[in-house]
This record gives sequence, C-alpha cells and structure tokens, in this order.
Amino acid sequence: MRKNEIKLFSNKELGFSARTMLNEDGSISINAEDAAIGFGWTQEKNGKTYVKWERMNGYCAEFGFSPEVGKDDYIPESLFYR
Repeated sequence: MRKNEIKLFSNKELGFSARTMLNEDGSISINAEDAAIGFGWTQEKNGKTYVKWERMNGYCAEFGFSPEVGKDDYIPESLFYR
C-alpha cells in the first residue's frame, strides 16, 4: 500500500469491511464511518442507515482523541482497537 492510498480491509468471518489508509509516518488510519458501522453505532430511519456520530465522538473523547469525526474522516488504528 502506498502512503495516503485508500485500501479496503475485509474480514468475511466477522462480516466487516473498512477503508484504511497508510499515513506518512507509517501508521494506519481507519475510516470513521466504517468503524462506527462495524461497532453497530447506527440507526435505521426510512430504510436508510445513519451513523450515531454523537456516540462515535463520545467514544473518541473517552480515549483522549479530541477532534470530532464525521463522514469521510479517519481515526488512528490504535483508537479503533481500544
């Protein structure tokens, strides 16, 4: 994977996939929307799935990740595993 290239990670056993990105410093970031969906922090309304961003941002804040995230943002891989 080249730096800043988006690559899809999939785990068929868990039924989970997420967009990932290799950062300039060699660390990996995971798409915040994909992570929230994987954790089940969503709600269904009128046949559409919406991410519960307030829950996602509360989780991030609990672990000291201060910027709020939303659609098209990425979080550090280490935060995802906490």
